[in-house]
Amino acid sequence: MGELATDILILCPGGAALYVPLHASHATRERAICLGLADGDDHCVRLALTGAARGCPEAAVPLLVARTTSGTNVDQRVAAIRVAASTGHPSALEALLRITAPRRRLLRMRAPPKSKEYLAALGALGHYPSDPRARAALARA
Repeated sequence: MGELATDILILCPGGAALYVPLHASHATRERAICLGLADGDDHCVRLALTGAARGCPEAAVPLLVARTTSGTNVDQRVAAIRVAASTGHPSALEALLRITAPRRRLLRMRAPPKSKEYLAALGALGHYPSDPRARAALARA
């Protein structure tokens, strides 16, 4: 039973369960991850994030990046931040920079509150060592 759980990615698009072997075709795996990331059910999103962490298809990156700020709970947003950064995609970098960008407060700029999302985004910027904007954001922190 334990081996089966590591071999199967379970997603729930629209409330229905979709069982996809992790060794399934790229198209099938891509579709399952995209459906899971777009699903409204937290459990399905979590499973899709787990699948994407093992290799995120290009088509799922926009959905993944959207989850970095619109996830329904902190843990989901933190997981999405970590997985998005591991893709190395430019849109993931843009999302990380938005999360870590200083905010205007009264007359000066201040770092965002040190939330779990902010700290995860700072750590994730380490995936972009050659980007000057990422280095600048890390230096500001």
